[in-house]
Amino acid sequence: AGLCVLPFLGALLDRVSRRGFVTAGALAMALASYAYLLLHGAGGFIYVLRVVQGVSFTCAFVTASTLAVELAPASRRGEALGIFGISTLTTHAIAPTLGELLVRQGGFHALFLVAASFSAIGFVIAWPLAHGRSAAHAPQRGSSPSHTGRSRQLSAVPSRSHSC
Repeated sequence: AGLCVLPFLGALLDRVSRRGFVTAGALAMALASYAYLLLHGAGGFIYVLRVVQGVSFTCAFVTASTLAVELAPASRRGEALGIFGISTLTTHAIAPTLGELLVRQGGFHALFLVAASFSAIGFVIAWPLAHGRSAAHAPQRGSSPSHTGRSRQLSAVPSRSHSC
C-alpha cells in the first residue's frame, strides 16, 4: 500500500504542511495499530487496517526524511541524514526480533499495543513541529539552503565534538 502512494507523495508534500503531514501520519499509524486490538479474527477489516498502517507509515517516513533535509543547516546536512538513516535502519534491524519476543511472551495483543504506543510517542514528538514554537522557524519552500536562522533549527543533531 505504501508503494502505491509514493509516486504521489512528493507532489502532495509540496502542497500541504509537511509538519502537519508527519504528525497526521504518526497519528494514523497509532490509531490503526490500536484498532488491531479490537479485532477478533482475520476478517476483512484486518486488510483495511494494514493498508491504513502501510500508507500512514510511508507518509510519515517520507515526510520525516524530507523535514530532516529541510531543517538541517547546509553545512551539517550529510551528518543529519546519516543520523536519520542509521536510526531508521537500526529500528528496521531490531524490531522484527523484538516483535517475535513480544508475540511469544504476550501474544499479538502485546505486539500491537507496543507498536501503537511507539506510534503515539512519534505523534507526541512530531506535535511541536506542527503546532509549537519550532514551527515558526520553518524554512520557506524554495528558499536556499543557507536560509537565515537555519543553523538553530537542527538542535537534535549533536555537534561533531560530541559524536562517536
